[in-house]
Amino acid sequence: MDFASTYLVIGILVSLLILIYTLRSRIRGGNFFAISCFLSILWMYAELIKRTDQTLQIQWQAETPRFIAAIALPVFSFLFISNYLGKNIGLKKTVLLFVVPSISTIMLLTNDNHLLFFKQSYLDSQEHLRFTYGLYYWLVHLPYSYTLLMITLVLILDQLRKTPKEERKRLKTLFAAVLIPFIANALSVFKVFGDISLTAFSLPLFFLTVSFAIFRYNFLRASPLAYEKVFSSISDGVLVVDTNNRIIDINPAAAEGLGKTVEELVGKKLEEVFSEWSDLLSKCKDAENFYDEFQINLHGEQRYISVKVSPVKSKADVLEGRVFILRDITESKRYEFFLRNLAFRDSLTHTANRRKFQEDFELLIERSRVLRRIFSVIYFDIDDFKNVNDCFGHNVGDELLKLVAARVASVLRGPDTVARLGGDEFAVLLHECGEESAKKVVSRICKAVEEPFLISGKSIKVSISCGLAVYPKDGLSMKELLEVADLRMYEEKNKKKAFPKTRKVK
Repeated sequence: MDFASTYLVIGILVSLLILIYTLRSRIRGGNFFAISCFLSILWMYAELIKRTDQTLQIQWQAETPRFIAAIALPVFSFLFISNYLGKNIGLKKTVLLFVVPSISTIMLLTNDNHLLFFKQSYLDSQEHLRFTYGLYYWLVHLPYSYTLLMITLVLILDQLRKTPKEERKRLKTLFAAVLIPFIANALSVFKVFGDISLTAFSLPLFFLTVSFAIFRYNFLRASPLAYEKVFSSISDGVLVVDTNNRIIDINPAAAEGLGKTVEELVGKKLEEVFSEWSDLLSKCKDAENFYDEFQINLHGEQRYISVKVSPVKSKADVLEGRVFILRDITESKRYEFFLRNLAFRDSLTHTANRRKFQEDFELLIERSRVLRRIFSVIYFDIDDFKNVNDCFGHNVGDELLKLVAARVASVLRGPDTVARLGGDEFAVLLHECGEESAKKVVSRICKAVEEPFLISGKSIKVSISCGLAVYPKDGLSMKELLEVADLRMYEEKNKKKAFPKTRKVK
């Protein structure tokens, strides 16, 4: 076996290994790359047969698969590159790409009837079968194939222009890999060096160049998410970044959410993309396993998103990058807030309920203890409320409770809390408010409530009895403070009965 044949055998074996690696790696556009590998192997095998078997019949049989490979290889190479670069052309355009190759295949198989694909065959000086090509080959097949290859190279150059300098070596290697067989084929077709067939010999160089990219620049693993259809259609935003926090892949959902195109975002660093969300960036830019929820301003609107970060590691457990999954959880958050509001709000008066009041009370005690602050609690109910229900009915009584709660809330400060504890009993938490200030608040509340209420065309006038307790003077726990406030409320109520025209706040 001569050097050329040995070279072809090695080329076939290398291509076969890369074919297997590709199928196992699940790279983007991997199916098209695998088919390109197979077609190249077919081409090299046909050339090997021609070199090792001088039988004219065998050489003729080898030419058919070689030409089929030559017809299909430019199409699958283009499809691989376009898919790998994230420029999916869609099913309809993909089908259209095969129209000319299909016609070329028919012209090849029926060539004896018209001699338009190749019009003459002959043996060269080494007894290898060669051809003189016909009109269809020169006017249709060759221009179509070369146009596809040139578009493929333009796609790589366009991506190269958009890619940061430190990431360009991978694309330069890919460009060289495609250019090698293109030039070799042109030299062979136009017989620059006579009848020497260079294309089959260039294919091992193509795959060796790609192999170099695999191991040196991590070429085939640059986009870890393999299934493009799933990646593109998933509603969550997905970003894939390398170890330098540079985006190497992003799906349309994430790009749309960020108000950019995929092409604009690939190659950018997280610091650029998330520059407006410093809290998010600081927490997750270096995290390997991470989950959190953030409130962000997106296109002038407050949104809630969840961010999940997962590592991408090699078989040797070496970190190669990370995957970010971004999910818009605004609606679920709003529903959560709605449910929380229901859980902590009184359904009738829409003030805080007993549960919310107790929770806020405990937090206020803890905060005041740590910061050495004071606060006050007011306990009150509506005097003779039972008479309102008996005279006007429960609907009027319910409406009265709503209006009383609203008036009390209207005289309070922002951080203060009014809560309905049950029936006609209410409580108020006054943050950082001492005894004298709290007595003034009680006075304002009483005056506000004493103004007549107009309910269902009836003017109703009521009063309330209040009890006041101050932390830490009257107690250090919620139980102690409420007991004091409740006791003083009943003292106030009893004094009203004894002296109807006087009121003294305690």
